[in-house]
Amino acid sequence: MLYKVKPGVCDQSFGIHVAELACFPAEVVAAAKEKASDLEEFQELAAEETEEGPETKRRRTDKQVGEGLIMDFLEKVKSLPVSDMNDAEVKTELRRMKEELEAKNNSFISEILKRCVSVK
Repeated sequence: MLYKVKPGVCDQSFGIHVAELACFPAEVVAAAKEKASDLEEFQELAAEETEEGPETKRRRTDKQVGEGLIMDFLEKVKSLPVSDMNDAEVKTELRRMKEELEAKNNSFISEILKRCVSVK
């Protein structure tokens, strides 16, 4: 397939494809694909915000806060002294930590938890 270069805006980019054809290192191509994906996601968020306004901004903020809460939760889980605890103690502590997380009333986390299967 041949392409003709013309002045003006293009809605597609073939830079990554050209890099693959030029045998760029796989890690460079992978990093470029990841960055392109991030930029596309950012553009979608920006478009949603202009279309939907404050509700989209609130959801995005809730997601960012929720991701931080999840990271904190995971750090606390990793720091549990499970080798010194029996199964019942681990379950009790995890339930307590989950309740603490739910008490934050973050809509992003609430949506995730709705999809989870409850363990007895």
